[in-house]
Amino acid sequence: MMYNLKNKEQLNGDAEEICGLYESGKRSYGAGDYKRAASLFEQAARAGHAKAQNRLGGCYELGFGVKKSAEQAVAWYRLAVAGGCRGAICNLATCYAYGIGVKRDCEEAMALYQRAAEAGSSRARYVIGVCYLNGTVGVKKNAAAGAAELLRAAEMGHAQAQYLFGHCCEKGKGVLKDRARAEEWYRLAAAQGNVPAACRLRHLREN
Repeated sequence: MMYNLKNKEQLNGDAEEICGLYESGKRSYGAGDYKRAASLFEQAARAGHAKAQNRLGGCYELGFGVKKSAEQAVAWYRLAVAGGCRGAICNLATCYAYGIGVKRDCEEAMALYQRAAEAGSSRARYVIGVCYLNGTVGVKKNAAAGAAELLRAAEMGHAQAQYLFGHCCEKGKGVLKDRARAEEWYRLAAAQGNVPAACRLRHLREN
C-alpha cells in the first residue's frame, strides 16, 4: 500500500510544526484520546515523520482511534523503517514473527530483530534473548546465547531483561548460578518498577 505523503509546504508548516503534531499525538494517546492521537499521528506521518508513522502503525495494529487493520499497520511500519525508526523495525519484526498483516516468516523476523539490535535497540536484544531461551521464532534453544543477549539488553537498562537475566543467574540457566548476582539484577529491575523482580528479590532476601 502506498501513501501520498505530504511535504512540509503542503502541511503549511515546518519541521518544528510536524514534530509538534507528533508530540501532541503522544500526549493525546497517553490521555486515552486515541482518535485524536491517531489523527495527529497521521498528519505528521503523511509529512514523513518516521516516529509518527510507527505510532500510527501501532494504532492500526491495535485498533486505537482507527479501524483495526493489520495490513495498514504493516504498511506504516514499513514507511517508518525506511525513515530510520528503530522501534518500527522491532514492530515489523513482530508482525513477521506472528503473521500479523503479512505471511509468517521467522527468518525475516529474526533478521529484523538483529538489525534493530545492531542499531542499539535494547528491546530487540531482549526479544532475541527470549527467543534463544525458549527456542522460538525459528531459532534453536540455546540458554547460553539467550542469557548473553539478555545481559546485553539488561546492561542497556531494559527492566524486563534485567529481571530475566537475574532469573538466569538465580537458576543457573545459561550462566553459572550466582545468588548475589541474581539479587543485584533483580534490584535494578525492581527499581524500575518491575514487580516480578521485586517479588523474587524479596523471596531471596527472606530465604
